[in-house]
Amino acid sequence: MNEVEIDYALSKQVPAMHYRVTLETDYGALTLEGRDAEKVAALVQKLLEAKRKKLAR
Repeated sequence: MNEVEIDYALSKQVPAMHYRVTLETDYGALTLEGRDAEKVAALVQKLLEAKRKKLAR
């Protein structure tokens, strides 16, 4: 991901993940809602912020 894609994800996609997240795998989809979705969103936010910081160097 480039910096523009990360910024978009942090501003639009990650906030939407706080309500519902669907993970796609070769074995099918896994949908998480509520508190589980919030935990995934928090983790994704941390990962993307670290990636954006690394790109800014």
